Amino acid sequence: MNRLCQITGLSRAGYYRFRGRHNSRQGDMTLRNQIQHVALRWPAYGYRRVHAELVRQGWKINHKRVLRLSFTRAIASSSTKRAAWGTRVV
Repeated sequence: MNRLCQITGLSRAGYYRFRGRHNSRQGDMTLRNQIQHVALRWPAYGYRRVHAELVRQGWKINHKRVLRLSFTRAIASSSTKRAAWGTRVV
């Protein structure tokens, strides 16, 4: 492997990084589809609840990855914040 990397001018770390990158894209697609499915089933769920649901389904996933994939796919919860009612009149 060393000789092959020297001939091509690639570092060994760069080769293995490139080699492992393709599989993660395929895994991201199935995970994105599953996030979409959970978000459509429970539209009020945010990324934390979506993460908890994925863990219940058996996924071993970090909550930050769920957040990142949710934003790249533009999956947002449909819940909105309520207006704050105060006693002061302006």
